[in-house]
Amino acid sequence: MMAKFKDEALVDEFLKRITEKVAYVSTYAIFSAHCTYSIFAKNKNDEMVEESEMNYNFIITAISPVNTRFDGLIYDDESNSIVKKATADKIVELPTDGFLFPVFSDRMPDVNAVMVYSKNAKKPNASVVQDMLDCEFQFSSEGEKTVFKALINNVVGEELDYNIVTKVNEKIQDYAAQNSNDTEIPKIDQKRLNTILWEAGVSQENLEKLPQAYEKAMENKTFTAYNLIEKKTTIVTPSIKVNVGKDAVDKVRTQMVDGKRCIVIALDEAEVEINGIPANVE
Repeated sequence: MMAKFKDEALVDEFLKRITEKVAYVSTYAIFSAHCTYSIFAKNKNDEMVEESEMNYNFIITAISPVNTRFDGLIYDDESNSIVKKATADKIVELPTDGFLFPVFSDRMPDVNAVMVYSKNAKKPNASVVQDMLDCEFQFSSEGEKTVFKALINNVVGEELDYNIVTKVNEKIQDYAAQNSNDTEIPKIDQKRLNTILWEAGVSQENLEKLPQAYEKAMENKTFTAYNLIEKKTTIVTPSIKVNVGKDAVDKVRTQMVDGKRCIVIALDEAEVEINGIPANVE
């Protein structure tokens, strides 16, 4: 394939693999190109100085759905009128999947990596990664966070409160920071998650649900710590939304006041802004 698509047999084999391995529910078009980028050398100031002898050859492929459209008006000579078009047009839409190989890393090609594109990051087409590219499928950042939230809710259940939710996030941040200098990206497996939940205050009774729930949700995979971190805490009710900065998490609590469930925010100063207007809190 690196022979700039000159070998028709290899091209046919390449396209056949896509059509056989990629799961699609509609008609689609495949666009693929072999490209060459001349890599420029850089000096110590990170400035491009000259073109090197090395070329970056890569294949980029896009898979786009094709839909049939009948709408449209045309001028009919025989009737001397504007009529509805009888024929259909094939419309190629924006790509839903794609990939680039090899990846360009540290100003050189990396044949051990492939970059995958998915139009819907939350629901990527796993068949592109697993079946067509023959790679292990990993959750996207958003997908991983969605699975994690569902897992926590399943395990902790009614015990979940403001303190546990914020403590779990804090423990994950601490773990990621402690391992930030490691060569390997910090991962959270079942054992590590058990420790995090225990330190956050989850009861032993609920922790006993974790092994089965984790295996069902993750199988043999692990979470990437960075993907699970919430940069800010958001409290949402049907009619109220409160954003809490990471340095103010301990200033918020939920409690019963006069028989009502309340969100209580401790203020360092008695003055706040409401809709941009200063207002006092008596």
